[in-house]
Amino acid sequence: LARKCCAIFHGDMVFIQVYMIALISLGCARAQQLHVSVPEANHRYNTRQGHAGVNVGLKFDVLGFDLVNEGKVCWSVFRVVNGEDELYSPPSCFGAVQELTIRALPEGSYRILGSLVATSGLIVAHSPPRVFHVLGEFVPSYEWQLVADSQDVPPGLEVTMPMDGSGDKRARIPPVWRLQMDLGDVAGLFRTDVQRGTTVAQIGQAAASHLVARYRSKGVPIPGNTCIAMVKDSRRLEPSATAEEVDWFNSAKSVRAGLQPCDTPAERASFITWDLQQL
Repeated sequence: LARKCCAIFHGDMVFIQVYMIALISLGCARAQQLHVSVPEANHRYNTRQGHAGVNVGLKFDVLGFDLVNEGKVCWSVFRVVNGEDELYSPPSCFGAVQELTIRALPEGSYRILGSLVATSGLIVAHSPPRVFHVLGEFVPSYEWQLVADSQDVPPGLEVTMPMDGSGDKRARIPPVWRLQMDLGDVAGLFRTDVQRGTTVAQIGQAAASHLVARYRSKGVPIPGNTCIAMVKDSRRLEPSATAEEVDWFNSAKSVRAGLQPCDTPAERASFITWDLQQL
């Protein structure tokens, strides 16, 4: 192999020997190579709901280098910040080809670089840098957003994707969507159409009207001094706030509606109310 590498040079024996030594030091005599098969280039991973990060598997192949007898393979993970590589984890070295797992990577872009290191400490080969991305959980908005292949989208979104599968998948909250709330055993489920600019006051008024209508249709008297109340995660919803500002689509399960005395002291009333007797 060394002769084959050096046969392209001409001149006296000394000249050829010099190039033989140089080429052998560069791995011409036996090409050492390190290739990454997983993750694929620019692959996008999705952070699953309730998880702090993503576990990324690493698979690689070594050619022309005996890890058992000649050295080891070392891997470094860099996080790409503003176009610059920042070391995310120090090199980890192994003396055998094996599947590895990079655990709990938070959202961001990463570059992984491998090296074949001889027992003398000399680095004989690098893997081509492999870039991949960890995406956060897909959070719907009223604007079109790209959806990664591995990302799940909640039901009720407007989704577009090319019929031939060659382009990007996009999703958004529909301009008009259907809100559903449980108002209790008597009133049952309340449904209303919502737009991004629909206010809390408008939704609350519609919910109160629905509740009163259900009570009357079932012949159930409406208790005096009773108001319908709406609260999100124990905090007050401003009447003028819009569905977009409240993030109602993404947090509908955390918004509750119920009954409370209308004369609840202001310091204890953490939500807006509608007096059912006035409807």
